[in-house]
Amino acid sequence: MTISYASAQVDDARDVAELHNFCVRDDYQGHLPKDYIERPVSDVRIKAWAGWIARQHVNTMLAMDGDELIGFSTLQPDQHADKASATAELIGIFVRRSHWNLGVGTELNDRIVHEARAQGFERILYWDLESKVKTRQFYRALGYVPLNERRVFLEHQNRVLYETNFLMATH
Repeated sequence: MTISYASAQVDDARDVAELHNFCVRDDYQGHLPKDYIERPVSDVRIKAWAGWIARQHVNTMLAMDGDELIGFSTLQPDQHADKASATAELIGIFVRRSHWNLGVGTELNDRIVHEARAQGFERILYWDLESKVKTRQFYRALGYVPLNERRVFLEHQNRVLYETNFLMATH
């Protein structure tokens, strides 16, 4: 197994959308409603990923095992801060379960931190579901510090799901 890393290009959008969908289905069982996580990958989602990848100051880093996309992470300027903010937002690190505990997620994070630093960001903000204890432990092990702020992630069928945030310095 040889893992390589590269920045995503627009023509990677279908593979990224499919892996994102796969990872959400695999990792969010029991955390998100079944009908929410079992949505098929649509042309709309693929176009959304293509648009996101094409945006300036957004970096989607891919992890490849040979020709297979096994993981990715996406960094963007914090959408809730003013334009002069030195905070970037990590959308997430998604890795196929078959490649967990092999350092792929850690390497994707290291590359995103390097990219954030190169773009002049001093901090990286990350939000995740409160119920995903194992994932939150992973981010703490990477050096993200819990801020314990809370926001609604999803309101679905009389159920409210909350997420909480973490912050990491890039220096």
